[in-house]
Amino acid sequence: SCGTVAIRCILRNVGVGPALKLRFKFHFPNREGQTSEPWELSPLGAGESRGAEGAPLLVPFPIRERFNPTDFLMMTNDSWEISLEYEDVFER
Repeated sequence: SCGTVAIRCILRNVGVGPALKLRFKFHFPNREGQTSEPWELSPLGAGESRGAEGAPLLVPFPIRERFNPTDFLMMTNDSWEISLEYEDVFER
């Protein structure tokens, strides 16, 4: 019911305050603009980071009716975008 996407990057909070309600979403422009369900991470404090060269971020990817296991396997050969959303302490 779920695939996993490994994002080989370092996610670092370069701000002066915590990043709250961090959410990843995947967008697939070649697939009629399909968007994944958001994946929420725990807060990231100022100067804190996650992920590393040898420790990618592992993002669960739910398989749904409109995005089946074959679509998931084919997504490595397709265009896709990652968006990261977060809130600051003022809920902006």
